[in-house]
Amino acid sequence: VFSQADASTTRKYGGSGLGLSISRHFARMMGGDIVASSTPNEGSVFTIVLPRIVALPAVNSAPITEILPIRPTDSPNAGALGTILVIDDDPAVHDLIRRSMGRAGYRVITASNGSEGLAMARAEHPHFITLDIMMPGIDGWSVLTTLKAEPELKDIPVFILTMTHEKSLGYALGAAQFLTKPVNRDALLDLLKQYAPHPKNCHVLIIDDDANNRDLLKRVFEPEGTRVSEATDGQSGLDWLNANPPPDLVILDLMMPTMDGFTFLDALGQNSRFDALPVVVLTAKTLTETDRERLQTRALHIIERQGQSEEAIIARLQAQICASDLSKNDSPAKQ
Repeated sequence: VFSQADASTTRKYGGSGLGLSISRHFARMMGGDIVASSTPNEGSVFTIVLPRIVALPAVNSAPITEILPIRPTDSPNAGALGTILVIDDDPAVHDLIRRSMGRAGYRVITASNGSEGLAMARAEHPHFITLDIMMPGIDGWSVLTTLKAEPELKDIPVFILTMTHEKSLGYALGAAQFLTKPVNRDALLDLLKQYAPHPKNCHVLIIDDDANNRDLLKRVFEPEGTRVSEATDGQSGLDWLNANPPPDLVILDLMMPTMDGFTFLDALGQNSRFDALPVVVLTAKTLTETDRERLQTRALHIIERQGQSEEAIIARLQAQICASDLSKNDSPAKQ
C-alpha cells in the first residue's frame, strides 16, 4: 500500500495513495508491477513494469462445481429469497454458508476458485456474491474487477469475506461490503436484507381472516410503493380475482372460515387465467406431509410462522413481492 510520508490532515499535498494501489493491482493482473523509490526531501519515482505479451487466464479452464441440491436439513423455503454464489477455496466456508443461509431461505451455489466463480456468475446470474480474496489462480480482486466490468454482472452486490484489511481498494473496485472471517451468520443476513431489491409499483392481494395480520403487512408494504388489496377468506379472494386484473402476488393464509386456503388453491388451479399467478402461503398451522403434498401443486413458496420472528417473516415476503427474477425459473412449490 502506498502512503504519503506526511500523513497529517494539514499536509501540503493531497491524495491518499489509493489510486496507486488500484494501478498496481491492474499491473499485477497483467503479470507486471509498479514499484516506487523515494529520496527524502527530493521526491519519488514510480516505475511500471509490464510484460510484452500478456497471457490472459482461461476463465473456463476449471470445471464448474456442481450446484448442490437443497438438502433435507435445509429450509423448505430455500431459494425464496434469491441465490447466493459463494466464491471461496475453503470448503468449510461453502458448507457454513450453505447450511445457515439455506435455512434462512436462500439458494446457495459454490465455486472453489476465481475462474470457476466467474463462469458460474455468468451462467447463473445470482442475486448476491460472497467473495474470498486470497485464492489460488485468479485472486478475489481480479474476480471483483471482472464482475464490475461486465454489464450483466456489474450490479450484483459483492460481499468480500476475508481477513485482509485493504477495504479502500475493495470499495474502489466496486465491493458492496466487507465481512471478516469467520463468517458471522447474523451480519451476513443483515447485509443480504440491506441489499435485497425493493419492490416498486407492485400489487399484492392478501387473503387472511385476521385483520391484524393484514394491517401489519399493509403498514410494511405500502410505504415502499406496493399497492395492497385485501380479502377475508378464500371465497372473497376468488371473487376479488374474478372481478379485477391479477395482482403481482397473492399472500395466502390457510386456516380461514367459509373457504380455507387449501380449497382456494384447488379452485385457483381450475382456472387457466391464474396459471402464472404466484401464491405465497403464510400460515401459523403446523403442516403435515399430506398438507405439503397438497400445497406443492400450486403454492410458489410456503412460509411457516412458527419459530420465526415477524421481522424474518416480513423479510421473506419482501423478497417475493414483484421479484419475478427470483421465481421465473421456479416451478410451483419448489421446495
